[in-house]
Amino acid sequence: MAFSGRLTLVYSIFAVAAFAQIHPHAGARATVKLDAIAREETRQNLLHPGRIVHRPVETARPLANGGAAPAMSPRATVDPDPGYTVYGGFAAILDPYGATPPDTGGAAGPRHVVTMLNSLVAIQSRSGAILPNYPIDLNQFWSGLGDFTDTFDPRLQYDAENDRWIASAGVNAGAPNAALLIGVSQTGDPGGNWNQFRIDVGATGHWADYPVLGFNGNWIVVSANMFRLPPQGAYDRTELFVFNKSELYRNGDDKYVTFGDNLGEFCPARDYDQVADTFYWMQAFGGESGTIRISVLKGPPGAEQFIAGANAIAIQDSWAENSPDGDDFAPQRNSYAKVDTGDSRLQNCILRAGTIWCAHTVFLPADAPNRSAAQWFQVDPAASQPLQLGRIEDPSGANFYAFPSIAVNGNSDALIGYTRFSLNGYPSAGFALRAASDPPNTAPRNTIYKRGEAPYIAIGYDEGSNRWGDFSATMVDPVDDLTFWTIQEYAAAPTEGYLGRWGTWWAQIVPPSAGMSCAYAVAASNAAFDAGGGTATIAVATGAGCPWMAAGDAGWLTILSGSPGAGSGTVVFSAGANAGAAGLQGTVTIAGQAIAVSVSGAR
Repeated sequence: MAFSGRLTLVYSIFAVAAFAQIHPHAGARATVKLDAIAREETRQNLLHPGRIVHRPVETARPLANGGAAPAMSPRATVDPDPGYTVYGGFAAILDPYGATPPDTGGAAGPRHVVTMLNSLVAIQSRSGAILPNYPIDLNQFWSGLGDFTDTFDPRLQYDAENDRWIASAGVNAGAPNAALLIGVSQTGDPGGNWNQFRIDVGATGHWADYPVLGFNGNWIVVSANMFRLPPQGAYDRTELFVFNKSELYRNGDDKYVTFGDNLGEFCPARDYDQVADTFYWMQAFGGESGTIRISVLKGPPGAEQFIAGANAIAIQDSWAENSPDGDDFAPQRNSYAKVDTGDSRLQNCILRAGTIWCAHTVFLPADAPNRSAAQWFQVDPAASQPLQLGRIEDPSGANFYAFPSIAVNGNSDALIGYTRFSLNGYPSAGFALRAASDPPNTAPRNTIYKRGEAPYIAIGYDEGSNRWGDFSATMVDPVDDLTFWTIQEYAAAPTEGYLGRWGTWWAQIVPPSAGMSCAYAVAASNAAFDAGGGTATIAVATGAGCPWMAAGDAGWLTILSGSPGAGSGTVVFSAGANAGAAGLQGTVTIAGQAIAVSVSGAR
């Protein structure tokens, strides 16, 4: 499906109050048991051909005019180095060549970690063991609402206050039967019963693109960009779908209200404070000068009022909203193919201790971009005050950063997960950790936790773009409100017949404020094999409970056992046989320490 580039229009960004349009119910509803769907799909051995998920469609956006006040102060720049090691992690879902890009997302609960992508849904234990019969196809997750073949943009969040899981997605892009899908679990078991609802937006002559999920004490909300159905196809407005959370949980009452605005995509600020009667929506506009626009939903459920553009904050150091001409932009080693870095729409926002934190990709410098960076900021919405702004970037242009997501814990530490692209490596999964005590505008603890394994050339590259993203997910652990989880994408080694493959990987990061002091001693720094390959066992010594993981950076390196670990342990990995004349060189990273691995060439 082809769409035109972003329109740049001039609009007022100031406040406009709107009252709700009331909808008595969704177009369809169903109750499904996810474990039962998983057993059925396993028996049927369903095959799902590869598909290219459409790019998020560009919306009409205002020219930021610098008229908002006050202005954000200058920020620090940081180029990550592999300097933080107190983390564990494990593989999530490896590309089944079913959908590109994956739209990397998921959520962590007290008993499970759930990955939800455009292709598959997987439920794992918190140590990475996948539950029987999973993963399942995303279309099957929503199968109670219809026989779908093209669900897209899935989102998943865990509501710790109520021990529930919440999901959303779009379906049937550009078609008369286009719909928005919402689901809530009946309990804290993600494999149990779910109540699911379908909102038939196609009946209004529209389809819903890039739905984004959020919630607070009162509401479950989804924003979606509404485009007219073909052949007209133009952006019409961004619609906010608002559900009474307690009613949706308690009775499955699917009544909802909507509000609209025509200044492009809204990012709901997921509310860790569980505030009642107030919900914030965020936008950020680049150009010659930048603007953060804050909108607010107020009032008790049933009497909501939406104020679009209630506040605005100017940013002195702005950014471009796209790569030059919207082309694939990010470099990678050993490949002529550059990789898509998306655009500058906000990737996610959260409300914590009365302030809002957001993350997004930006393109720098604003007048002639030569790199992408992961930008994050913190603002006080009540006072319309900027607090801090930082960028994870490499001014030299050797490394690009994109598709960030952010979370903030109970001690006001922040974690930003991202993808790093590099002239000297393959697309890799990383994070930056900012302690509350760090200097403003900085996130100095940075790590690439899962290095890419091969060049990435996606299915559909020859038809227009080497797609990546379109987003990622980062969250606070509901068990302690201190530890972080992030799921990010990396370039995996493709199998025969394919030029590229994505993978997704979870990391669990323990910040210094959690009080866990960990040091790691790894019993080897290298491993050498003859052409036949072989296995190696390496010991890790550390304190009780200290987390760590092991991962290779090449398809011929496989972790066989021992990872992830907590406390002292051993890792067993294998190096594959080498049929070529040239030797193989790779790295296994164990507890943050690099082990050089070589396999001799065949003679």
